[in-house]
Amino acid sequence: MPLKSFGGEIPESVLSCSVVWSDPDLLEVQVEVFFGGWAGAERGYVTREELRSFANQLESVHAGGKAALLEAGQQDLSWVRLEIFEYGLARRVGMRVHLGRASGADSRTSREPRELRISVPIERGQLSAFARSLQRVVQIEAGTAKLMLPTDWPH
Repeated sequence: MPLKSFGGEIPESVLSCSVVWSDPDLLEVQVEVFFGGWAGAERGYVTREELRSFANQLESVHAGGKAALLEAGQQDLSWVRLEIFEYGLARRVGMRVHLGRASGADSRTSREPRELRISVPIERGQLSAFARSLQRVVQIEAGTAKLMLPTDWPH
């Protein structure tokens, strides 16, 4: 989804993950991404353990591991997939963001399915702070964790 209008300002390049609802079994998270002229937001349900596991995987990638994965929601409603991965000989780190909503899942919008898929380079050094922030969000079942994305890419 290309950026339409944000009051004349383009928001900072960021990925955010917020807890918007919780019950004894599940957390509803909203993931938003703003990057390189693209923006998207979607919600999905995860368990606390799934979100903690993703945070632990991020810590592992920060320490030199190769990948982290979070999948939330369902393909027949709405979904979020965040994949952190290592690439290239220089062991760079990237992120694939896949946000989607099934056709007919929201009566306020068209009946066509919608998806946003982008790939973003990220700095390994930011993963630990993002992971700690996610752990706090899970613990208090509220709040937002943010991962700052590069503003000067692509060249």
